[in-house]
Amino acid sequence: MKKISLAMLFTVSLFVLNACTAQNTAAVQPTSPSTAPVVISSEVAAPPSAQTTPTIKKATITKPVAAPVVTPVATPVVAPIAAPKNASVSIQNFAFSTPTVRIKKGARVTWTNLDSTPHTATSDAGSFSSATLAQGASYSFTFNTVGSFPYHCQPHPSMKGTIIVE
Repeated sequence: MKKISLAMLFTVSLFVLNACTAQNTAAVQPTSPSTAPVVISSEVAAPPSAQTTPTIKKATITKPVAAPVVTPVATPVVAPIAAPKNASVSIQNFAFSTPTVRIKKGARVTWTNLDSTPHTATSDAGSFSSATLAQGASYSFTFNTVGSFPYHCQPHPSMKGTIIVE
């Protein structure tokens, strides 16, 4: 048995491949231009030395499958709920510094007595009432109900104010 060199086997393989490609390519090319790859599947019934024309068993043209379109879904951005702003009222010179205060529901109002005379912050309807506040003392109340809350100083009824809760 003769040894066939690798170079000789490679040369024969290229020759057979070129011959098959030259004969089969024209038969399976699409008639219209396409970007789809051409897949040629051919089987040879006998070795090339025994048969001069290879037989094409099956030729198919495949097109790439398009990837599904994914539409991103926007996630709504929810801003954190801001805490209602608290308010401060100074008691000075026998008067409330801000006679009318507007706040949001859930806000806190703090009264601070800056006079040397004691004062109170007392709701006209009785919904809140501070103890008697000495100089420098404070009282806070959180308003959790919407409405208008008139108030006064109990020892000095001419001192009046209103808290409006929205």
